[in-house]
Amino acid sequence: MQLCQGKLTIKPMPWKPKEKEHYYTFGAAPYDARWIVKQYKWENTPLDNALLLAGWVYKTRQTAENMLKIAANRYNANYEE
Repeated sequence: MQLCQGKLTIKPMPWKPKEKEHYYTFGAAPYDARWIVKQYKWENTPLDNALLLAGWVYKTRQTAENMLKIAANRYNANYEE
C-alpha cells in the first residue's frame, strides 16, 4: 500500500557480473598513485565483492571512466583521463 501511495520506492539492484564475465573498475596504477580504469574477470573473490559493495563495478569501460572522475574528485586522488 505504501508503495502505491508514493511513500516507498523500489531501488534496483546494482549490476553484478556472471562468473568469468569481465567488468571494469578503477584503482591505483601499478607504479604510482594515479587512479586508472582496470578490467577484471568476475571470480566471486573478496575483492570482487568489496568493489561491488562499494558500487565500483561497471559493465562498460566508458561508465567506469565517467565514475572514476567523480570518485577521484571525492577522494582527492590523481587520475588518468
